[in-house]
Amino acid sequence: MIEAQDFVEAARSRGIEWYAGVPCSFLMPFINYVINDERLTYISSANEGDAVATAAGAGIGGHRAAVMIQNSGLGNAVSPLTSLTYVFRIPLLLICTHRGTPAKRSSPNPFSADRGDVPLPSGPVPIRPAPLMEGAHDLDQGWPISG
Repeated sequence: MIEAQDFVEAARSRGIEWYAGVPCSFLMPFINYVINDERLTYISSANEGDAVATAAGAGIGGHRAAVMIQNSGLGNAVSPLTSLTYVFRIPLLLICTHRGTPAKRSSPNPFSADRGDVPLPSGPVPIRPAPLMEGAHDLDQGWPISG
């Protein structure tokens, strides 16, 4: 697993100094690192959708921001991701942990996220990691950074 300092400092070198998120034991080292650095801003959110909206507000205000959430709450972020950040082209770094694998049964969620699907009334929806932009290999290439 990547160390919090390594990740946050790499993000800082790319201008990311604002973070919003929800409490998560997997993200605790990252959240604590950000909170303990006076030059960084962390805003704790009630849910994942609020975290996306808060980070989008920072983006509108001229800051580069990241959102830290867990996959069990990703559904809460769908509306602000699709109707706010996508529509208005607000770039955000989304850090989403994966909970509920067979090796780490950390979630009481009865659905089998490790199978790659989540049951919905209309049927299972496949879950796949989103690819970076075409030809991208890392954050520098995957996030269109201007100026």
